[in-house]
Amino acid sequence: MAKINTAALKRGLIAAERNRLKQQTEVRLDPAEHPKLLSIRRAGEKLLEESFRQAGVDTKKLGALQKRYSAELRRVVDKQTADAIRRAPRAKGTVDASIRGQRDALKLLAADKPFFPFPLVTLDKPFLIWAAPHSNIISDSSVEPFNSWAKIRVESSQSSGFEKLSFYFLWDNPSDFYTVINASASLSAIGRLKATAFGGASSLYSFHDSSVGCSASFALWSWWLQPPMATPYTIQPFASVLEAASFWDKSESVSVSQGANLDKTLFLVPPKGVVVLEVAFQVGYSNSHGRALADFESGGFRVACPVVVVALLTSSTAAVVS
Repeated sequence: MAKINTAALKRGLIAAERNRLKQQTEVRLDPAEHPKLLSIRRAGEKLLEESFRQAGVDTKKLGALQKRYSAELRRVVDKQTADAIRRAPRAKGTVDASIRGQRDALKLLAADKPFFPFPLVTLDKPFLIWAAPHSNIISDSSVEPFNSWAKIRVESSQSSGFEKLSFYFLWDNPSDFYTVINASASLSAIGRLKATAFGGASSLYSFHDSSVGCSASFALWSWWLQPPMATPYTIQPFASVLEAASFWDKSESVSVSQGANLDKTLFLVPPKGVVVLEVAFQVGYSNSHGRALADFESGGFRVACPVVVVALLTSSTAAVVS
């Protein structure tokens, strides 16, 4: 197996992630970052509050009711989260059984060569687990055969953002000839998404909302190129949640207990070429007077990537025809 410099890999991935963020076209405007917009919004809030007072509305009592409502809403949502954490071991048991079945199937295919003509290479643990653009979303992780996982938590009230947890596997073409491969990856996630939109007087004339979603993705990096290049990501959505508020706060949450099988096909690898296989769990969010949470950290919550399988489609003496 080829050796690879982890520090060099991280530098290359950081550069690629920066380029991706620069090219990202979906940018949400945050009034808090623009003083003039913020000043106009605050003036509108003052005008509305003064209108309430002139109409005889007790704004202090209304504000107190809103705080009580928000506190009760948090209590209800926290109870739902606690229930989801209690159910997590059952979901993990189901996922683990599926992984054991997949592992046994791979062993059977590898043993039955006349039935399955293409040699299989099983990559049963990543050489790196890493997150970008913020690596500190990872609170814990483990690397072991058929049981590699990480715990992450993403929580933000920023206008928009994107986080990616990646499991990196390595395969090199040991021959002096070109090789065509197919690659399949497995990823599972157990956790919870929550979107909270904050109410208030300004919600009567401006939109208050929050959304968060997660997905699995898979890409192959041509590490023989400088700089390294990645294929387009194969993506499978897992779950998402959106909530919008009026005067009262609104909060919505959804449990996530899903798995994905992701494939890349007909990938050409040159002689002695090194392929980095990235299996990722992505979280995206947006807020306007809101807060988004992706909790894959509490209790038995986690993201797992047990295996990547590489199928060699060509013989060791194949040549490229120009």
